[in-house]
Amino acid sequence: MVIQKKSIRSSEIIRLSVVELLFLIVFSLILVLSLSGKHILDLEGNISTLREAQEELARLRAEHTKLVAIAKELQNQFDQKQKELVELRVKLIESQTRIKELEEQVKPPPQTGRGKPPCSLAGRPNTEILFTIVIQEGALRVILKPTGDLTEAASDVPGVRDFLAARSLTTAQFAEAGLHIERWGDKQLPPCRFSVRILDETESKDGYKKQMQLVQRFFYLSQTRD
Repeated sequence: MVIQKKSIRSSEIIRLSVVELLFLIVFSLILVLSLSGKHILDLEGNISTLREAQEELARLRAEHTKLVAIAKELQNQFDQKQKELVELRVKLIESQTRIKELEEQVKPPPQTGRGKPPCSLAGRPNTEILFTIVIQEGALRVILKPTGDLTEAASDVPGVRDFLAARSLTTAQFAEAGLHIERWGDKQLPPCRFSVRILDETESKDGYKKQMQLVQRFFYLSQTRD
């Protein structure tokens, strides 16, 4: 009887051990599966992050390539503008040099006293004053000074009729007529030069100076300013 009871108890113990073992195995499997699932999720997250990083890297590389191309184009444009700037500076220097040369050519010769004697008209020597010249801002007006037979004689001088034909002369018109009169005087024996009287109607010192330089290019001054 005692032996039978011991056998029953041993069987129960064995059953309990097997159940516990099975429980431990199942629990372990559940734990392993849980950990495996978490690891898989982590791997998937890492893969997703890696894919995003690769896409971002590709995007940045594409933008970098575009920026490099833009930078090269801008550099080329800058180099071209620098070249054009150098060419313009060279042309500017050449232009300034040419302007100075032309200014020297058209500058009125310096007047050092009266290098030529007064011109004569109608056989009368030393006809001192040929014109009265009214200088204005940007224009000149000429009044013939001689009277009588001198008027006709003066009108025969090339350029005088041009003076008298216009009520008002531009600086270019005055210079053209004045050049004819100057050349006529240079052909006389001896070469001579007329004198003129000045009436000032200019409104500025600069205007007066410019017009006086023009007049002195062709005539002596009998009276410089009224």
